[in-house]
Amino acid sequence: MERLFGVLANYPIGKVLHVEPLNGGNTSVVYKVISSEGHWVLRSLKDIQQGEVEYSLSEHINKSGAIVPEIICTKRGKSFFIMKQVFITCKPRRKNQ
Repeated sequence: MERLFGVLANYPIGKVLHVEPLNGGNTSVVYKVISSEGHWVLRSLKDIQQGEVEYSLSEHINKSGAIVPEIICTKRGKSFFIMKQVFITCKPRRKNQ
């Protein structure tokens, strides 16, 4: 769990209050995160390409007027975080998740 808090420290989401695993991820590990700034979903990615494609796609969809959860960039402005060859992305949690 300490590693998870280390990863979350790279995102501008405020103070982390609670983290719990979410079931249902077919190809990735998924966590529900509650922080002082809101509710988030943190999940692992297959590779860098997946992180870049998902970010570009979500940006494009949001610009078209459809609403999808925005992928939160790290404090360094990256759309994903890399930790020992594990690629991780963070986005706001929709109310029904």
